[in-house]
Amino acid sequence: MLHAMLALYTVTFSLGVVVLYLSILAFRRFSSSSFRTLAILLGSGLMLLLVQIIKSYERAIVSDLGGFLHVIYFSFSILGCAMIGWGVPDLAFAVAGRAPTAGRRAAHGISAGVLGALALLRELEPATAWAVVVAAGIVGVQAYGIAVLIPRIAGIANLRVRNLVRSCVLFMAVMLALIIGQIVAASFPGAPPVIRDYPFAEIAYFLGVVVLLLWFALRYLFKEEDAGVNGASYTLPPAFVQKYGISPRECEIIVMIENGYNNRKIGESLFISAITVKNHIYHIYRKTGASNKIQLLNLIHSAK
Repeated sequence: MLHAMLALYTVTFSLGVVVLYLSILAFRRFSSSSFRTLAILLGSGLMLLLVQIIKSYERAIVSDLGGFLHVIYFSFSILGCAMIGWGVPDLAFAVAGRAPTAGRRAAHGISAGVLGALALLRELEPATAWAVVVAAGIVGVQAYGIAVLIPRIAGIANLRVRNLVRSCVLFMAVMLALIIGQIVAASFPGAPPVIRDYPFAEIAYFLGVVVLLLWFALRYLFKEEDAGVNGASYTLPPAFVQKYGISPRECEIIVMIENGYNNRKIGESLFISAITVKNHIYHIYRKTGASNKIQLLNLIHSAK
């Protein structure tokens, strides 16, 4: 059973690395803070998986691998839990298109610190109930993220993102219930070792989320978007681009502005939030010295 668990951890970790790489590519392409936060969360999950892989391997060979590896998984355990405490709420608000209040941001920071401290206690006293407390804390943070998303799913502008979020929320809700069930069952004195020592619900949860994200990425993420209803290509006069140092993403946005797109439509077409669109337009205005879209278009036309 131990070797099977170790193999499952390894497969899940490998898929997680692939999805982490894709999320980084997505952040570089779309300049969306959601993909950046997703990459951070995936990294934290991989840290915790690596900790479990090291511990499972030690148990499999019935040997202590040494102090250096202990330092690594101590650090990864603390950092991974803290990043989950901050990243889950941050991602939930980013996907929902809402900015958390200052009070909520402070609460998210506190939850990150508390989870990191609990993870430290879990590693210092592994034979105590701290492991259950940490697991309950992580479940609570993710339940909070789901609660933030559920009433706001219908308001997500991009249909692909909306479908992904709906699928992930449904899957996560079911799996979190199973994780809670395993935690409760493992707390009983007579719990069988397969329930007490092997967190199958947790690994199935992470594996399922990774598979959902991978399916979404391969199906949609790098599919070329239509240039727009008018079939325009994302090209601008080279003289204009070189003079003002316009980036490829800014070129896309400027051409969409030329074709009459508003910020919401630009965001939907480029798979970024309206806030990100506004930030890009702000930087375009700073580079060109234009104060509005009409002045910007005049600059483009004068360069043709």
